[in-house]
Amino acid sequence: MTTSLKRWIRRSKEINFARKIRRVEHRKRIQTYLSQIDGSKVVSISDLEIKEFDGATLRAEEKKALEKFYKTRFKKLKKKQDEEDSFHDRFEYYRAISNLVDYRDILEDKFEF
Repeated sequence: MTTSLKRWIRRSKEINFARKIRRVEHRKRIQTYLSQIDGSKVVSISDLEIKEFDGATLRAEEKKALEKFYKTRFKKLKKKQDEEDSFHDRFEYYRAISNLVDYRDILEDKFEF
């Protein structure tokens, strides 16, 4: 086995390990949040999107939450654009947030994303 191949394999393992660590950190952050709230009262970003797609008028607070989420997601994903693995990990993280985190907690910065 050549030295460059060994380096490539080692680097590949390091990248995979880093991805696993990021995923665990994201999962823990969301699990911690969910353990501290009443899930039955959550109105998520996804819920607001569905409501808007169905033609319902969103309140100003709800629109503001959607805008904040979209801007933050876009800004942070744009930074990861050149790193495909990291981009996909971060995209999945934001997808989970949009389904699980209450929009009011996003507005009030109770959930750091």
